Amino acid sequence: MSNDTVKIPSFDLPPSDLLSETSILAVAKGIAQQLTYAEVVERALLSIPESDMPARRSMQAELFYQTDQYRELRRRYPVVIKEKSIGGILCEVFTPAE
Repeated sequence: MSNDTVKIPSFDLPPSDLLSETSILAVAKGIAQQLTYAEVVERALLSIPESDMPARRSMQAELFYQTDQYRELRRRYPVVIKEKSIGGILCEVFTPAE
């Protein structure tokens, strides 16, 4: 951490009392998946210099596309995905499949 880094303390945010038991379990599952994904990404990015942002973004995307969360989104929402450059930035354009 460099001297100009601002550290923002975290806090615990409990689930809402208004959530059903099913919703609480779904949130817990999502958090567990995110932590696992975050750990995988963190390890993978160790091999890519911080200065090589395009390679780092590509690695993050590649790893995300392998997650159960991504596969579930694709199952629930059928879309056609096309890569496109907008203002020199590589983007993905999502169009409903139907």
